[in-house]
Amino acid sequence: MARKSSMKMLDLRRVGVTPTLKKRQMKKSRNGLFQQPTKAYLLEQLPMKHATVVSLIRPPVLAAVVVSWLLLAVAPHTSARETEHFFEVSQAVTSKLGRTRLLEVPFYMKGQEGAPEATQSLGTWTQERSTRGVMRTDKTSCDVAFLSALIALQESAKKDGADAIVNLVSATRGKTTESPTHYRCISGATIAHVALTGDIIKTR
Repeated sequence: MARKSSMKMLDLRRVGVTPTLKKRQMKKSRNGLFQQPTKAYLLEQLPMKHATVVSLIRPPVLAAVVVSWLLLAVAPHTSARETEHFFEVSQAVTSKLGRTRLLEVPFYMKGQEGAPEATQSLGTWTQERSTRGVMRTDKTSCDVAFLSALIALQESAKKDGADAIVNLVSATRGKTTESPTHYRCISGATIAHVALTGDIIKTR
């Protein structure tokens, strides 16, 4: 019985080499298929400077090096991303996190109707919070950061015996933005930032 060949066989059409060139470089087997290109043959097709480098690197190592190069090329552009967003306060407050985590200290954005009159001002406070943005949409990350900063302000107000937070504005990255309905968020590739400033007051 003829000894079976241990070499992997490939159909000529799947190898990507023209039949004429293939016949010159490869030996044809008995069943009409052509043997897989050898490393030496592949190196002959590369320019000398590339062939020298590739010949010294094992395939798994070569693959890891290529992936590393790609990551290094993409990383600077990804990490540098900073997008400015303006999201609705009402949507964050009525979300599941807002309904379950916010304290019973009323707050009013600057310019919002219905804000109470202060009988005593306890000071102006600023709270900044950041949250991860990986595996989240920018809006979800920003809502979490906004609620975290707002809860921190409510905790400060409650500790000082205040009744409300008024004139609430966005102060993210040192830029003050006033809106009765929206907050400002800076979202990066991995982190979202929100800062809030408001007056802590007593109303009675």
